[in-house]
Amino acid sequence: MSGVALGPQPSIIKRIRFANTECVFDAASSTYSELQCVLADEPTCGEWIPELYSAYGLIPTDPSVPKIKVDCTVTSIIPDTEINVLGGDLLTISGTNFPKFVADNTVDISFSNSEFTKCVL
Repeated sequence: MSGVALGPQPSIIKRIRFANTECVFDAASSTYSELQCVLADEPTCGEWIPELYSAYGLIPTDPSVPKIKVDCTVTSIIPDTEINVLGGDLLTISGTNFPKFVADNTVDISFSNSEFTKCVL
């Protein structure tokens, strides 16, 4: 059948988001069966499905589409010595793909040597 579009038409896509990050949409490189975009910033860790929006709102995603896992990476913790076992130390944890807005996300930090040690953001 010629002239019948299957799936979203590139011209009606207004916004794409992935992992709490805007994805800059490239309409010129996209087709009726494949959309292309570039993440504007680092993605947030978790399991995600791309969100496509038209002028009418969020376009439903087929339930069989698998989520894509984005991992967080811790690259350093300062200080890394002489930490009080009773707590109260201020730690700076650096890494990649952490949530950009802590108030909008649930973040749990624990340490492998103790199931009772919690870190309060």
